[in-house]
Amino acid sequence: ENAPAAAAAFQEMLQQRLTPDQVSYNTLLDAHAKSADGTGAHQVLNEMINTSVAPGVVSFTIVIEAYARAGDRAAAEEVFKSMQRFNVQPNQITY
Repeated sequence: ENAPAAAAAFQEMLQQRLTPDQVSYNTLLDAHAKSADGTGAHQVLNEMINTSVAPGVVSFTIVIEAYARAGDRAAAEEVFKSMQRFNVQPNQITY
């Protein structure tokens, strides 16, 4: 639930020259979602994409959840649309 602590742990992982994978990113995304930080979660999703780690349905769903918790329905819908552009199929949890 603590996004700054999760970000610090993630940065430490990078400093140790460990390569983050989808699970690592999803953990960081989840910390942002639990803090209702949709913008932070979206930034992590973009970083994930820019580092060639393919986001999956869980990744996108977490970002949608982050925006929903923040009360930003429009941003959540935009993430949903981008999910479809990446050919990631929503699941029951996404809806």
